[in-house]
Amino acid sequence: MSYPQSVTRTSEDARTHLMRRIHDFTGLAVSRVDITVTALHSGAPSNRRVL
Repeated sequence: MSYPQSVTRTSEDARTHLMRRIHDFTGLAVSRVDITVTALHSGAPSNRRVL
């Protein structure tokens, strides 16, 4: 995922995909998938220098 994609939209898409695939593989209905975003990183290279 890269900026400026929506974290909310991407999480919802991943959740929907995972629920569908689990159902396809197992036949089980998944009612909930929790997603925790622990960090966001910029795809741009850093111009910072360490002194």
